[in-house]
Amino acid sequence: MVSRDSWEEYGVILASLMSASCQHHPAWKNDQLCYTHLDTHREKECLFMNSKNEISADTRKMVLSDHPFLDTSWPIQWSRLQPCYVVEDIRLALQEASSKLEALEQVAFDDLSWDHTLEPLLHFDDVLKQAWAKVHHLNSVCDSEDLRKAYLEVLPEVTQFYTSIPFRTRLWKLIQAYAATEEAQQLPEVRKRYLQRTMEGFVDSGADLEPEKKARILEIEQRLSFLANQFGKNVLDAKNAWTYDATQEELQGLPESVLRTLQRIGSKNERYRLTLQAPCFGPCMQYLENRALRQKLWKAYMTVGREAPYDNMPLIREILSLSEEHAHILGEPTHADCVLRRRMAKSGQQALQFIEDLHRRIEKFFHRDVQKLQDFYHEQTDDPDGMRSWDAAYWSEKLCQQLYHFDEEALRPYFAIEAVIQGLFSVAEKLYGIRIRECPTETTCPPEAAVRAIPVWHESVKFYEVFEASGNYIGAFYADWFPRPSKRGGAWMENLITGHRNANGMYQYPIGIICGNLTPPSAEHPSLLTHQEVLTIFHEFGHLLHGLFGKVDIEGINATHVVWDFVELPSQLMENFGWDRKSLDLFARHYETGKRIPKKLFQAMRSARHHLSGMSMMKQLSLSKLDLELYHHYEQYRDVHWEENLQKTLVPYRPPWNVDTPSILAQFDHIFDGGYDAGYYSYIWAQVLEADAFSAFEKRGILDPETGNRFRHCILSQGDLCDAGQLYRDFMGRNPDPEALLKREHLWEVPLER
Repeated sequence: MVSRDSWEEYGVILASLMSASCQHHPAWKNDQLCYTHLDTHREKECLFMNSKNEISADTRKMVLSDHPFLDTSWPIQWSRLQPCYVVEDIRLALQEASSKLEALEQVAFDDLSWDHTLEPLLHFDDVLKQAWAKVHHLNSVCDSEDLRKAYLEVLPEVTQFYTSIPFRTRLWKLIQAYAATEEAQQLPEVRKRYLQRTMEGFVDSGADLEPEKKARILEIEQRLSFLANQFGKNVLDAKNAWTYDATQEELQGLPESVLRTLQRIGSKNERYRLTLQAPCFGPCMQYLENRALRQKLWKAYMTVGREAPYDNMPLIREILSLSEEHAHILGEPTHADCVLRRRMAKSGQQALQFIEDLHRRIEKFFHRDVQKLQDFYHEQTDDPDGMRSWDAAYWSEKLCQQLYHFDEEALRPYFAIEAVIQGLFSVAEKLYGIRIRECPTETTCPPEAAVRAIPVWHESVKFYEVFEASGNYIGAFYADWFPRPSKRGGAWMENLITGHRNANGMYQYPIGIICGNLTPPSAEHPSLLTHQEVLTIFHEFGHLLHGLFGKVDIEGINATHVVWDFVELPSQLMENFGWDRKSLDLFARHYETGKRIPKKLFQAMRSARHHLSGMSMMKQLSLSKLDLELYHHYEQYRDVHWEENLQKTLVPYRPPWNVDTPSILAQFDHIFDGGYDAGYYSYIWAQVLEADAFSAFEKRGILDPETGNRFRHCILSQGDLCDAGQLYRDFMGRNPDPEALLKREHLWEVPLER
């Protein structure tokens, strides 16, 4: 490990290594670079370049062996990315990025140009971004005590660095001055958009604030980043801390497919270990006949984030308070207004009106579904007290089976994960004219092929490359689908590298990551998914395509870097292909017999799609309402009875058996650790868009390549090149139909003619 005294020397090296490129991957070219030579102990500042402006392989290897997170070569050596390197590497990358900003600030006001001003701003943190992306990802999928410690040590420094950039007075004045030049007025569309977004970002972050307010913003941002990370870790730890070892007798009703995935405990494997992870908790609530055990599981789940040592409630109060103060400093009345001013909703009030209008329109359908489920419960039981929260999923499943003769478990044999993934690829290939190829990884290939294998962070991770049908390279991605104690819950997609043109003018191809917590394989059977898990894969793959197909050369406005209430459109639209017979026939085959889903079962599945849809949508609305109430009406919830007051506000959004139960507030990591603060409404907002947009696919046949390529060209490839509403109009030729979602979910009634 290099000492801190050597940072200045290493900063010179890192400036060169930042532009180093991969020698074995289409995403990089082997550019000619200036490098630094160090002696064995790396203490001298004797720097020189050879006649070819190249560094020897030995020197490069020597430097990067001590700093694996700073290595931008391909493939990524995940096994070398150990916690012991995090602090030193990130601090070196911070120093290098800071030095580049300082150099940029020395540009004279009479020498302003794109090449001297905005171009350096695009690339000053290339090394830091890639290094931090690796650290952040590993923090999500390979949690450990050492990694947590290292992550928390540098998190405040990374946060402060990025938060302080808009507060660099000289830099801001240079950007403003350049924006007023004749050259800036004549910029090409892409560059003009980036300049616009950059200036908006500086203003929105407080570039024009007084010094004392800037200092307070820095303090708040640092504290919020710490609190968010702690919130997520508390949720992970609380879920991991709870287990229950059940006998087979206690698990009556639980499908055999679920039993196979549970860990067997005891000298004779006579018990099954239950956990709060999704592949266990969900099926247990849906199928367990043992009401007392369902209650036990449900109560354990509802205490996640509410009990020491994983209590998130104090963190929530501080997050809300600091978020509100942050908004006031920036001149906005609420945090929701601050967050939404550049999004499609524009303000907290408009987002709330959107949610409340949908609530009003589906309220009677919601009450219809509640009554239907309650009536069924009373028909089937002699319980005088009525249904409880731990009963709802179980009896909803029973009602679904009675009404539609449909049991979701009957679909599992048709959804072996490898077949699902290959079918998903087939859908994408037909729609978008691409090819997807799996590459061998170090954990799967034979020793003789190891030299060509891709390293991964866990043995279950897969790696794929994506090409145009013509053979041109598009990008690559990792897929990590199964749960483990060191991995956070849920499903997500992230860009490890967003496609862009680098400082050398070479195009860096995108590399994405998709993760989930799906049903794992057992010793006897492959991973057999529920239909909901199939939709999850399609959803995250929709995000991934958005990341891969971006064609904007500037990273900050490419691919998924769009307004938050538009980013869910590609992902939710992709879910539709998990419902249609034509696409299902590409992959939904019985894992033993190879037969397609029987017609009767498929029809039952389609009929059951809208089972209690009023309740399902109301649940989404309740989460959006909870989020917006906290971040837009914070003043109403800051007293000692704030959670009680919130519960009262949510009564119209919750079925009667949930009214007096805790909300998921303490584990709602979307809005406290996932970037969806004041933005959870985005899911339903985007559902309105995708329900309408999918009609374009239905008109010509859902696998129509012309429609697929038009969607790719108009939306998936455009990034944030123009306003989201315009991108949508470019694809559909009109504004979205606000009724499309309600019509699809059978929650709409034709208005009476007057």
